[in-house]
Amino acid sequence: MPIIQVFTGNQVKDGTIKRIDLNTTETGQAVITRVLPGTGIIFESSTGADPGTGDVTIGTGILEPPLITNSGDGMIVKLDITTNSLGFGACLALDQLSSTLVNATALIEDRVPVIGLALETGTGIKNVLLMGMIRNDLWSWNPYETLFLSTVTGEMTQTRPTGLGENIQELGFAISPTVVLFNPDKTYFKL
Repeated sequence: MPIIQVFTGNQVKDGTIKRIDLNTTETGQAVITRVLPGTGIIFESSTGADPGTGDVTIGTGILEPPLITNSGDGMIVKLDITTNSLGFGACLALDQLSSTLVNATALIEDRVPVIGLALETGTGIKNVLLMGMIRNDLWSWNPYETLFLSTVTGEMTQTRPTGLGENIQELGFAISPTVVLFNPDKTYFKL
């Protein structure tokens, strides 16, 4: 369950949300019906609207680390995976010929960039984490250090590749020994 952070009326009254943007037809509830310009943030609902002043308390979900091993939370989609030799947590890249996901490796340019991590073992239509947090109690990362695509097929590493011809892609960082904040940089470069 996500942590709820509360923002109140004065923090919302920045000139981008007007009284007409609020639907306060139900006492104690309101819905903001527009996107905040230039931010991409959509406020879908809120509670605690004061019909007299328009002050609104907005609850926003904040991602927190998964509570159980071999799980992830964040932006998850079902995609077709044709090779996954590592299983849960495998780094996956898009195969341009088949338009499916395959094991990624820093050794082969056609196997970068990583676009997701496998949340299931095997191949076929599977859950893939595109961005978010992932937990595996068998990991032993150094917290707050950057993770890179490894030269070992499908794996992440905290050691930046250094070999001639190897591809360097940052994948995120460890927030604990067993939890990774996966936010892959889609750009990479070859040594």
